[in-house]
Amino acid sequence: MKKLVTTGISLILLINFGCKRAEEIVDEKTEVVEIPVEQPQPVSTIEIEIPEYQFSMEEMRINEHMGDMDLRAFKHYGEFYTEDFSIFRLDRIDYLAESFEIQDINLFFIDSLLVKIQTFYRDNQSTRFMKRFGKAKIAINDYESKKVLETEKLIVNVDGKNRINSKVENYTLNWQRNELDILFYVNKNNVSRKGSLILPMNNRSSKNDRMIFELTVQATNFDNQMAWVKWESYKQGRGLN
Repeated sequence: MKKLVTTGISLILLINFGCKRAEEIVDEKTEVVEIPVEQPQPVSTIEIEIPEYQFSMEEMRINEHMGDMDLRAFKHYGEFYTEDFSIFRLDRIDYLAESFEIQDINLFFIDSLLVKIQTFYRDNQSTRFMKRFGKAKIAINDYESKKVLETEKLIVNVDGKNRINSKVENYTLNWQRNELDILFYVNKNNVSRKGSLILPMNNRSSKNDRMIFELTVQATNFDNQMAWVKWESYKQGRGLN
């Protein structure tokens, strides 16, 4: 009987020990382990689409034949007066190397020759062009600017540099050269100029749509060529051919 009691006590102790051990094992298995969170890595590269083709304004030449030019960045805008007078307009500005400063470009052809380049700049480039092309003839184009010049100078000194008075808001700089004429129009009020053909601008990212900063490079005989085109158009319209 005593032996049986001893055996029973031993069995109870063994069961208790086993239960405690099982609880420890469960606790060990259910212990929460913190997994370190991976920090996002900084982006080291930026993927952009680089055009397979680019051109620069410096590559264009007055009186160059249309057949010798790469016009893939331009779109045919239309023909005016006669089929001899044709205009192309910039269609892919991302192809232009100077797209950071140029907003729009129009190319004028007469008899398939490039006779005029009309370029719209994003900002006033007067000082830069005067340094590049030298002294220019300056024409004041509006009454308000002329009134300013009655009491103030046209050229003023700003931070040690000579600049055109900022109160003069509508003027033209003109450089006449042997092979071509260069004109830079500054029109802060966007008032239409008489006798000038200006195509509507796209106003791509323009800070101020009212301002026009237009650089025109054209053949010296452009006016005579245009007169001939208009005369031919007049004769066609009257059936005089």
